[in-house]
Amino acid sequence: MDRPTRHPTPPWPAGSGADGHRRRQTQRWRDRVETVTLFTAAAVVILFSIADLLGLLDNLPSIKAQAPVVTLAVLGIVLAYLVIERRSSLDRIDMSVTRTFEHLQVLEARLLLPELMGVEVFGTTEDMMQRITSVTVGAEQVSTLNLSPPLGFSPVLDSYFRAVSGYLRSGNPALRSYRILSSLESPEKARWTLARAVDLVPTGKVSCAVIPGSILSSEAVTDILLGFHVVRRAGVTYVFFYRYNMHIDPTEVTDCFLLKNSEVGEVICTYFDRLWRRAVPLHIGRHVDSRGLAEIVKIDPSIADDVNYLRLSEQAFPGPVAPRSP
Repeated sequence: MDRPTRHPTPPWPAGSGADGHRRRQTQRWRDRVETVTLFTAAAVVILFSIADLLGLLDNLPSIKAQAPVVTLAVLGIVLAYLVIERRSSLDRIDMSVTRTFEHLQVLEARLLLPELMGVEVFGTTEDMMQRITSVTVGAEQVSTLNLSPPLGFSPVLDSYFRAVSGYLRSGNPALRSYRILSSLESPEKARWTLARAVDLVPTGKVSCAVIPGSILSSEAVTDILLGFHVVRRAGVTYVFFYRYNMHIDPTEVTDCFLLKNSEVGEVICTYFDRLWRRAVPLHIGRHVDSRGLAEIVKIDPSIADDVNYLRLSEQAFPGPVAPRSP
């Protein structure tokens, strides 16, 4: 994999360091000289005017004759200085604006680094579920690690499952495969997994495997693990990561983000395949596997009387007969 291109950034902002200190010191001396010069010129003009008004220059006809000329000359110098200073100030402002713009360009380049592109972070369950729904409905391939609580626990989650189930049952030719790895952290989750299988087996494009409690404990599901949901759609790979707190608070999801990156998608799909080999198949397409049913009954023996369990049992093949992948 090629390394992402990094945009060079200056080690410190413009105007800092030894050069910046020397420039500031020079500017301070320049300001002092200009201040002294202006006050001296103003003092000369004022003194000449006062002396002339008081008649102190009457005994000095040659100086009195030159007073208007000197005054005008000094005023001209002051006006010239003000024009030059104004132009200098505009130049400094222009330079400051240019440096600020260049600094903003550097920040923009850093924010648009390839490794940060395609990243979306979600602050609420609703935001995340709306985004997952918009991407999944219309997808071509999906591989999902389902660590969520069962249907009926969260209205937002229920809306997502209804929308996705409708798409999976629609017969849309765009869909090629949808694989589910489901946790079995509670009897309620086990019963819902059976109900969902009854709903989706007829599609022929959905496969589900369950993760035994001996491999994935209920504590890991509710407190530790990040669930993930990989979607391939129109040449783009979407990888959602999320950790549920909905087992405790139906309104809360933490650590939720999306990466639109094909390389990351390949890595997570390889990890998914490894988990799939360790899981117990419940159904591969339309083929129901008795091993998955047996694993679900271990959660609660009374599930053997569940209507969905009985319906799937009628369709089940012995474990070795069912294929291992869609």
